[in-house]
Amino acid sequence: MQNLRKRAKHLHAVKHKLKTRFQKEYISILKQTSNKVQTSLSVGDIVLISLDNKKRVDWPLAKIVEIYKGRDGVSRVARLKTQSVELIRPIQRLCRLETSGKIAEIMREAITTRRVELLSLKT
Repeated sequence: MQNLRKRAKHLHAVKHKLKTRFQKEYISILKQTSNKVQTSLSVGDIVLISLDNKKRVDWPLAKIVEIYKGRDGVSRVARLKTQSVELIRPIQRLCRLETSGKIAEIMREAITTRRVELLSLKT
């Protein structure tokens, strides 16, 4: 039982360090982009959902499941899957994360399976 508590405490500390590092190194440099850049979103992209009442570091992560276009053929809204629910949000309220390769696949898997695991990447 003691070992389990130590493990839980360690995982909590690692999660806190990762969130702090993510906040300092990545989220602080994200920029709000124009609508022209936002239309480059595609199904499977990982995005932050912009919320007015929360700090950027607390915005939820989501995966784009489907993109809906207006009558003029321009993307207007997207259906998103977060860890707990599916939402429909306007494209303008989404902030795309710059992911690639293994990192994007790991993030997609974590959101899809609704579990957070610590993975070590070997380059």
